[in-house]
Amino acid sequence: MSIRFRRTKKIGGLRFSLSKGGVGVSTGVKGLRMGSGPRGAYTSAGLTGTGLYMINYHNRKKKAATDNREQEDFQDDVQRLIASKAYKEIVPSKVTVFLIVGGLILLIFEPILGLLSMLAGGFMYWRFLRSDKGKAYRNYIEGVKILKREGSEIKAADFFEKAFEKSRISELAFLSVVLYFRNSRYEQAEYLLETYLEEHPDHQEALKIYASVKVMKKEPLEAISVIQSLPAEVRQEDLSVITLLGSSYLEGGKPELALEVLKKGPVRKRKLDPLTAEFKYAYARALEETGDSERAQRHYRTIYIYDPGFLDVAEKI
Repeated sequence: MSIRFRRTKKIGGLRFSLSKGGVGVSTGVKGLRMGSGPRGAYTSAGLTGTGLYMINYHNRKKKAATDNREQEDFQDDVQRLIASKAYKEIVPSKVTVFLIVGGLILLIFEPILGLLSMLAGGFMYWRFLRSDKGKAYRNYIEGVKILKREGSEIKAADFFEKAFEKSRISELAFLSVVLYFRNSRYEQAEYLLETYLEEHPDHQEALKIYASVKVMKKEPLEAISVIQSLPAEVRQEDLSVITLLGSSYLEGGKPELALEVLKKGPVRKRKLDPLTAEFKYAYARALEETGDSERAQRHYRTIYIYDPGFLDVAEKI
């Protein structure tokens, strides 16, 4: 049996906490807090009451795959999309590349033929760059460079969107969606998602992001409709989907239905990660709104011990 200890004290706009893990201090308002604790300095932001939030620990190494796509998993997804067929469909033709590269080689043995080959390849490449496909290629490459060199996801997403508009290659639209959603650009993500889903109506990751966008835009009925289109096994076993559906019912004023959905999740789990913390918050809120405040408090305290800056949990306990 583990023994837990926690004391909090609010002085002015600052909240001080003392636990077995160490001392922490935070400040902010509901949905946005900044602070420092045993796990380092952090900033957290989210939509109060939904369980959806983002937390950024400063000067901290990335965690392993359990960080629920916030760090390394997200980068893996970006790299996978960059390597997808989208790139293969907008690069210069093999004939163009052959003429240019072959011309360089021929310059050593047959200078005139080599020069003619390079001129022909160069002319084809110039024509390619002036075409919509070539413009898509340039925007795509610029987006990749910005993402890798500067780490600016919004700027990269803007270039990927321009590449999509020129090429109409759906993979480019989804790459922009991932980046826009990660940076709370819900209107842009929604527009591109709707276009993408016209071609890929069964893409589960896109559907989950689309439902999340609807929750963040306070459109719970639309979110529920999207989630219900997912396969039954996903709705019953995928924790992110369970949390999202429960949060949608909460936003729609149906806490009893939310509670029934959320009971399918790991309600007894005490060792948290970002995904289970989101689930716990939604579950605690469902308990609270159905009149079981005592059990709700236990779950809020578990979240607070894990992360004092999680949404408005500090005000809940």
